[in-house]
Order: sequence, then structure tokens, then C-alpha cells
Amino acid sequence: MKVNKFELKFDPEQIVLFKDMADDILTNDLPISNGKYVTEFEGGFKVLQKVPYAVAVGSGTDALEMALLACDVEGSSVVIPDNTMIGTAFAVIKAGAKVHPLDIELDTFAIDPDELRDTLSQEKNIGAVILVHIGGMISDYIDEIVEICKDHEVPLIEDSAQAHLARKGKLHAGTIGRFGCFSFSATKDMTTAEGGIVTCTNMEDYNKLRSLRSFGTEGNEFLHRFISGNYKMTEFQGALGITELMRAKKRYDRRKVIAERYINEVINEAFEPVLCESIPSYYKQILKCDTKADDVEAFCKKEDVSMTGRVYPVPVHQQECFKHYPIVRTSFRRSSIHATHHICPPNYPELTDEQVNFVIEVLNKYVE
Repeated sequence: MKVNKFELKFDPEQIVLFKDMADDILTNDLPISNGKYVTEFEGGFKVLQKVPYAVAVGSGTDALEMALLACDVEGSSVVIPDNTMIGTAFAVIKAGAKVHPLDIELDTFAIDPDELRDTLSQEKNIGAVILVHIGGMISDYIDEIVEICKDHEVPLIEDSAQAHLARKGKLHAGTIGRFGCFSFSATKDMTTAEGGIVTCTNMEDYNKLRSLRSFGTEGNEFLHRFISGNYKMTEFQGALGITELMRAKKRYDRRKVIAERYINEVINEAFEPVLCESIPSYYKQILKCDTKADDVEAFCKKEDVSMTGRVYPVPVHQQECFKHYPIVRTSFRRSSIHATHHICPPNYPELTDEQVNFVIEVLNKYVE
């Protein structure tokens, strides 16, 4: 038996529906981007994620960049966790701000609230804070983080790229900060091939996002209110997103079943399943490991089981592209430990029960 790190299959009825919509786009006098299918997708996502407003864009990184532009961060510094996908940092730079990474806590791998409090107290040019929902988990310290940002009047942006359907109590991902930024790249809980959405909770921000999405125009396509860019989603992406909305809950439920099996059935003492107080998206089920993750992954590979991508194996401060970048150098001890001491077993809906059995068997026979 072989288990790949990821597979993606579309349902037959989903394929038929998408083809019908694609035919409609190609044969009728319709916009090729940002038209009726994108609008329908935005409406469906609002219902799914229980958010008041949503603006679809070309990618998850576009979503972050647009949220940062809406916060007017140019010339300031933006706090991000040292443990994040590189797109979070790149969005900050593209929005005209400086990257200010902080170390993480080791429960849900988000920004450490004590470090955040100290930074916002000591530095006066922080334009925004980006909180990343790692693996689809909302930080166990979310209430504290929200309060710290509120006390210092610094906008909080959620990097919800992995947090579809995640919530903590009554707080749904995408409604906690001023903006929420979701990704629909291929591996996510739902996909539009590429694509993203920015969510917000008030009309003023919504209108600004809609303007920023299309070169900062507002009413008159030749009059530009904001310096921005082209962040529009295509109608084909919107159409695929509509079909994905129809199966999002089913696929979420399957990921949850698989994650819970890893939690309950990986009994090897070398691994510790990561649990959180929130209801996560189950995009990843992270396992902490005593030994080096590279060794575990190499062992599993020999057994024909490919682990999925870690979150994340290389912290921001260690990225080659930031070798000469003026990052404020603080201690990143915890993010460095996390980077090399966790694995993510495959967790996608296409996995069969037999394949999950095999993954568990392989992990349980690993010897440090």
C-alpha cells in the first residue's frame, strides 16, 4: 500500500455542474472575472463561514495584501508569527510595510501573547498584527490577543488560510479580527485551484475592499481613490468555488474523522497529538515528536507513507530571502523547536479507511 502526501478528486456531479457554468461563461455575454459566479460564491461562503461580508480575490496572499492595504500599513511594521507560510511575510512587504516576526507559543503555535504585549508597548509604529490560525486551529490565547490589540488600537488581521469552518465558541474564523483572509489553493479544505477571500464585519471596510480589489476604483473605472492593484477572481474560479461549497461540510467531516483517529490510535510514545480549545478546520492534525521530524518523515517514506507539509519547517527568520532583511532580532527559540519537532500525517478526504489504518500502523512501529 502507498499513501501520498495529498490527492484531490472532484465528484462526478460537481464536474457536470462546473462544465455547465464554464459553458455559460464562454458562450454568453458575461464578464470573464468578478461577475455573477464570483458574487454567488461570495454569498455562499458568507453563509458557510458565518461572516457578514466577503470579497473574493485571486489568492490567499492577495487577500492578506488587500487587508493590509485597507489598514494603511505603508511605512509601518507589521507583527507576524515567526512560524508561518512565507506568503504572510511577502504580503506585508508588498503592502509597503516591514516584517516584524515574534516567537510563538507551543500549544497552538500562534503568536506568543506576552511577546505581543511587550512589542506593542515598546514600539509605536506597528501598523497591524497578523494572527495565523496554524493548521486550522484558532489560538488558545485568542481572547488575550484580541484584547492586547484593542488596548493598543492596532488592527488585528486573521490569516485564516487553513481555517475554513473553524471556530472557538461563537467566534468563527474570519470574524475575530478586523479582516479575515482565506485561501482556496489546491490543498485547502475547499479549492478554486487558486483564489482567496477577505472577510470583514462592517460595511465601510467592505466597500474599501471592493475598491482595492479593482485598482482602487470607486464608481468610475477611470477614477482611482486608492493605490492598489488587480486582485480580482475569475468567473471560472468562482464557478468552481460554488461547486466546492456544496461538499465543504462533507469533506470537513471526513477530515475530522481521520484527525480523531490519529489522536486516538497513534499510541507510539514518540508522538504527542496536538489538541486545541477551538473547533479546528482539521486541515492538519499535528503530532509533536521527540526526535527530529526529518528522521520520522524519512522512515515513513521508506514505508511508502508520505507525510504532508509541516507548518512550518523553516521559520521566517531563517528564510534565505531575509538574510539581509532588517528583521528585529529577538529570540525565536520556540519556533525553531517547533519547526524541527513536529509532523503532519496525511489528512485529506480521499484517504480510504485502509490507508489511514496503514499510516497509523507505520507511525506506531517507528522507533527513535
